[in-house]
Amino acid sequence: MGYQYKGNQDGAVLPVEQARRRNAELRHELAALTAENDQLEMKARAVREDLTAEYRKLAQKIRQLDAVRAQADLMAAAKQFKSNLPEPVHGGREGLQAAADEMKAHEDKHLKLSKPPRPAKSPSHGASSGYTKGCRCAECVAWNSR
Repeated sequence: MGYQYKGNQDGAVLPVEQARRRNAELRHELAALTAENDQLEMKARAVREDLTAEYRKLAQKIRQLDAVRAQADLMAAAKQFKSNLPEPVHGGREGLQAAADEMKAHEDKHLKLSKPPRPAKSPSHGASSGYTKGCRCAECVAWNSR
């Protein structure tokens, strides 16, 4: 005769069957949510890539602007440097000699701003430990009279 179901005859669904149906519903819902999540992740990835590309373009523009600013600063410094240079030498040998004399005078002016070194001690200096205003030897007098 075959298999006969001898369980609940009043048409009520068994708890095991209810659990299976609920698991199937939840599985379908999970699959739908997973598919929706994948779509959202793809959209988010596309937006992220677009924003990254835009950021890189802006960063490139900023680097270019910085390079232009640096070039402008360099040109201004070069212009300032050129304005401090002496005039070009014209007039052959005489002009060159005049420029050399001017440079020598400029160097001498800067060298005079610093003190010359003290003269070396000589045995004739006396018992003094150094060149002071109190000593009256020729070297000390020359040193202090500068």
